[in-house]
Amino acid sequence: MKKTILTLISATLSFLGSAQITELPNGNVGIGYNNPDSKLRIQGTHSLARFKTNIDGNFEIQATRSNTNSLITNLLLSSQNHIILNPNVLGTTGNVGIGTNDPSAILDIEKNLNGNTILEITNKNNGTSARRGISIGNGTSGNSVYLLSTSSNYNQVNSWSNSGVLGTDSQLLNGLILRSSVGKIRFQPGGITDRIVFTENGSVGIGTTNPEHLLQLHSSVNPTLAIGKLNTNNGGKSSLSFFAGNGTVANGFTVQYNKDTTNDKLSFLDGGNKEVFSILKSTSPQINIGKLNENTQGKSSLSFYSGNGSTSNSFSLQYHKTTNTDRLSFIDGGNIETLSIINGGYIGIGTINPGSWKLAVNGKIRAKEIKVETGWSDFVFYDDYKLPSLLDVENHIKEKGHLKDIPSAKQVAKDGIFLGEMDSKLLQKIEELTLYTIQQEKKIKKLEEENKELKSLSNRLTEIEKILNSKK
Repeated sequence: MKKTILTLISATLSFLGSAQITELPNGNVGIGYNNPDSKLRIQGTHSLARFKTNIDGNFEIQATRSNTNSLITNLLLSSQNHIILNPNVLGTTGNVGIGTNDPSAILDIEKNLNGNTILEITNKNNGTSARRGISIGNGTSGNSVYLLSTSSNYNQVNSWSNSGVLGTDSQLLNGLILRSSVGKIRFQPGGITDRIVFTENGSVGIGTTNPEHLLQLHSSVNPTLAIGKLNTNNGGKSSLSFFAGNGTVANGFTVQYNKDTTNDKLSFLDGGNKEVFSILKSTSPQINIGKLNENTQGKSSLSFYSGNGSTSNSFSLQYHKTTNTDRLSFIDGGNIETLSIINGGYIGIGTINPGSWKLAVNGKIRAKEIKVETGWSDFVFYDDYKLPSLLDVENHIKEKGHLKDIPSAKQVAKDGIFLGEMDSKLLQKIEELTLYTIQQEKKIKKLEEENKELKSLSNRLTEIEKILNSKK
């Protein structure tokens, strides 16, 4: 516009001193032109200027080239308080310059000083729809990028009141791109300090301007990363997933918080979206390891390491599900199941197949005391107990090679013994021996009495024999 006005003033001054002035009866005035077709026409050798009122009642200032009648610039003062500058105002490029005679863009504003060069758009209205800003688009609805400032009472979009907004319309389907060809993209909410930084290599720093990882959080106090609906009592799930390999869910691992009406649960999910570990927060807290709510076979383990962290320096607690049984085992560094607990309350030490035994041990046991609750053999001392004769015992030993009711060495080697039952049988034999001993004791005493009588009789006979011999 500055160049336009300068052009018009220059054209006017160049003719005032020497040009012929013509005034027609209709009020048109010509300078350097005898038949003016506008209120004021200034004619030069190469250009002319017209000052007129157009058919819409608007005042128009127009400058053209005399030889080609091509438009140099056009300034329209509208009756609706608008000022319209023809886009071809500054030559054939169509660029407009403010503060420059050589604009390089459609609108080029230049002001060189050690201070602000600001294009200010003002709207002092504080209504519910009041906003001010810039919209850039292709002239069709929904294809614009906009930079807005809204009033404090703005209510056309929730959360936009009294805000600065950079956004895109609905038809720009590729969204909004924030690009920096060199350097970081920085966000400074609440002041002039960098709060969120995107580096050139794609790392994101929150609370740090030089993140060393893809995402790094830093705070002078304890930093917290929260995922989910905060400060609500509604049920739902919140998850944080980690991926490797080709980045598919099958090559991922997820930490998930699950809230329902009764329990809160933190779970670790594998690539098949199955819970491999969970912590249940309830009136009875639980920690679960394994794939929950499944009937499929498999193993779940919790391992402990020491030393160099190798498998040989480890100890594992493993749950193993098969088609027939569920087994909880303790596994040493050699991957040997040293102790197993089978569902139903069966325990194997040195064996994973305790069978029908509540405790099966494949190895030696050392203890200071073992209590066995079983039946006992006091029936031997009952009056109706038939004590085998020693002759019967002798015959059984000769025939079987072992005491009656006592297993043979071959049978013990094959099947073992029941401690309670064997102690009872051994006690039975001890009690039978006791009865045999009592019987023998009675016989011995009887024989001793008989022996005394015989000895007394022998002594008498000896005395008689002496008397008889003395009388000879």
